[in-house]
Amino acid sequence: MGLNAMSALWARTALIWFATVVSLGLYMGINEQFQFAPAHAHIGVLGWLSSAAFAFLHSIAREVRPGSRAGLLHWAAHTLGTAMMTGGLFAALGLGYASLMELVRMGAILIVLSVFWAAIMFWPRLSPRTADPSARA
Repeated sequence: MGLNAMSALWARTALIWFATVVSLGLYMGINEQFQFAPAHAHIGVLGWLSSAAFAFLHSIAREVRPGSRAGLLHWAAHTLGTAMMTGGLFAALGLGYASLMELVRMGAILIVLSVFWAAIMFWPRLSPRTADPSARA
């Protein structure tokens, strides 16, 4: 298993989300501002953990055909959706800007679409590899 361009991009994205979720958790704990808990949880799961899972999937899946932008578009849609959703949760529930719940809805739709996109994109690339009958041990 090794890093390719997409697995490296997802892994670095996961690290940024991880630093963000840990920093927000520290802020919440020190200042007893627990109204940000929904944003914190979604940053952790949709940002940190999902990005790490996609990095892993890209590292074990067969490469997409050269020149394909499917992986990059998936990364952009999921990352933008996560930023929209978690930013909206932070502002609407944490800061009281209820009108920004629309941002949460739009981000959630983008995330769901990107998850289905990932399933369609990865499904054929994750089939077992058959051993080369001409290869000898």
